[in-house]
Amino acid sequence: MKLVVILFTAMLLLSSCATSSYPGSSVQQGGTLQVTLNQPVNVAAGSSYAYIKAPGQVVARNDIGTYELYCKFALPRPKDSPPTVIQPEVFLISNIYQRVGMAPMLENLQVASFGVGFGGGFGGAFGMNQGSKRNYELYMELHSTTQSQVKSLSCIRFTGPGMGQGRPTLPEARQVLAPLATIGPVI
Repeated sequence: MKLVVILFTAMLLLSSCATSSYPGSSVQQGGTLQVTLNQPVNVAAGSSYAYIKAPGQVVARNDIGTYELYCKFALPRPKDSPPTVIQPEVFLISNIYQRVGMAPMLENLQVASFGVGFGGGFGGAFGMNQGSKRNYELYMELHSTTQSQVKSLSCIRFTGPGMGQGRPTLPEARQVLAPLATIGPVI
């Protein structure tokens, strides 16, 4: 029975991490947009992200509301890394696309079928009903010749049951980032 609980928990965690692109989700390619960072942005020790909420405030992840649209600069680095600063610069956006992930809200998880076979085999199908929480992401790949460690800027919105909000748009991303940064055509 312990094995069944462990496997169920593992499947639940894996399903909450699943992220996929929308069909036809590529918004733009070819480097015709840029992000202009107007002020330095501090990144905490051990973190790979700088979180921004409207209007252009750099905050800790815990300072963002569950269903509040926020953006984050990503610069992958080790957990033991010291604090760092992303300097003002123009970053070229080489690709923009949208992704969606689903996180089950435990009270909304449905077991479609479940079985334990002889010899320790396990089988089951789990689904999520309309009560599932989703995260929609507008993801922008960034490139810089002087700060190559900065890999992306993404704007994320979590939605729950009955919420009409969906995919973040470029105009919404601009509102969150202003006046800290702007998104516009390459000059």
